[in-house]
Amino acid sequence: MSVGGFSSFTQNNQQIISLTAAATIAALIGAYFYYRKPTVRIPKNWTRVARVKQLCVYPLKSGRRRELDSAECTKVGLSFTENNVELRDR
Repeated sequence: MSVGGFSSFTQNNQQIISLTAAATIAALIGAYFYYRKPTVRIPKNWTRVARVKQLCVYPLKSGRRRELDSAECTKVGLSFTENNVELRDR
């Protein structure tokens, strides 16, 4: 016997708590998969797709090109050192 609907009140609270817990767990799992770092795998076998015949950089936007024998590939582009001065391609 319930006094004044107390039994239905606690049953509703249990349902609300269960749904809230399930939604929180689902949100945490979703956030984990959304924000986790992707693993970058470097391939072990490489396939040649082209051959470089000439390597040119333009250290000044409107300047003349510089033909190179070798250069370093950086995050911002090609870089090379000439007369102890590091130059980059635009």
